Amino acid sequence: MSANEASPRLDTRTTNVPSLPAGALRRAGLRSLAAAAYLVLMGRLGLDGPAHWLFAIVAVAVPVTIPPVDRILLGALPFVAFAAVYDLLKLAHPAVVASGVHVAAPYLFDKWAFGVGGAAARVSMNELFAAHHWTAVDLVTGCAYFSYIYAVLAFAVFVALIDRTADGWRRTRGLGWSFFGMNLAATATYLLLPVAPPWYVAKFGFGPVDVHTTASPGALVRWDALVGVPYFARFYAHCSDVFGAMPSMHCAYPMLLLLYARELRRPILTRALVAFELLMCFSAVYLQHHYVSDIVVGISFAFAAYKIERAVSGRAPA
Repeated sequence: MSANEASPRLDTRTTNVPSLPAGALRRAGLRSLAAAAYLVLMGRLGLDGPAHWLFAIVAVAVPVTIPPVDRILLGALPFVAFAAVYDLLKLAHPAVVASGVHVAAPYLFDKWAFGVGGAAARVSMNELFAAHHWTAVDLVTGCAYFSYIYAVLAFAVFVALIDRTADGWRRTRGLGWSFFGMNLAATATYLLLPVAPPWYVAKFGFGPVDVHTTASPGALVRWDALVGVPYFARFYAHCSDVFGAMPSMHCAYPMLLLLYARELRRPILTRALVAFELLMCFSAVYLQHHYVSDIVVGISFAFAAYKIERAVSGRAPA
């Protein structure tokens, strides 16, 4: 046996350890700097809530995560981006009030178009339910309002899990970005056409709008009293769109879910979302948060967002 054969040989082969490309690390570094600057700016503006931190974390993490995780983060990005944009509405509140809030005209139009009763005794649907309400209905409608954001998130997760093919991923991504675009359009509407909700008219009348007006839970105070938890009082204390009655996103969200649910061809899910949409439309009026016209516009926004996403993405018809 030769000396070379007898002596142990060192294995000079390198182990194939997955490593991130230099470009991804560079992009992550630049994003980290941008995210830090963004958070500092938001802090200076008094907007240091969790939505901005979550948006910054997701934006930085996308290029440096493994494929299954980056797909999850990319799917979540439109939702966290909207949460950050929504919080920015607080900065625009004084300017919106100063530009002029529509208070009387939406009320008078809704009373004329959708009211009940004769000319002298005609009342809006909101006034009808302000005078006639029931404990069981308070509970059901409050639960609908409680669940609307969670329903969107749960549906997005369901859509992502039910079809993990390329078509399923395009549908999940389409849902997220149509949701973001729909809310962005609604935010622009709030800024350009601020409308006072029915609870504001019932509480303050048609007088000059106070810049310091804060959001109100409206008739949802009855739900808080029923369950013994001031959930909606706390929720609306942090609301950014005091005069964002038009369009009703409470009704737009379940309609958008319904449109995407039709693509899944699951009759039970579709029927459940039809019932949820009808309940939400009724709840928005019953709880004094929206006029009927706000609901019609909100549903129109959902249809428009869905159609635009289909046209831009080029996905096959449902």
